[in-house]
Amino acid sequence: MNKYLRYYLLINWLFFILIVTGFPTLPYDGTVISWHDKIFHILLFGVLAYLILYSLAPHKIAIKTSILIACFFSALASVGVEIMQRYVPGRTVSEYDFLAGLIGIIIFVLFYYVRKEKKI
Repeated sequence: MNKYLRYYLLINWLFFILIVTGFPTLPYDGTVISWHDKIFHILLFGVLAYLILYSLAPHKIAIKTSILIACFFSALASVGVEIMQRYVPGRTVSEYDFLAGLIGIIIFVLFYYVRKEKKI
């Protein structure tokens, strides 16, 4: 696949994350943990990590280095989104959302690694 298409997918996914997490919502007091929201965070940041790895693949970077880069920037994006949500009406900062993002990153990175090693 064209390497520019990989970057296009990655950049569009980043914009998608900013759009869906930046919309104001109804006020939430944070007393109940919403599991569908956590699954959404797992998918958002897991796919981001996967797309970063996918974008780095044509550059012949060592797989361990690529994984570190993907994990770092995906986790940074997850933290950034949580900080951004502090200033969005109806949104709150949630360590559980950040944790869900980290879980998603780990799951999708492991999926990428196993797929890459087994050449599926």
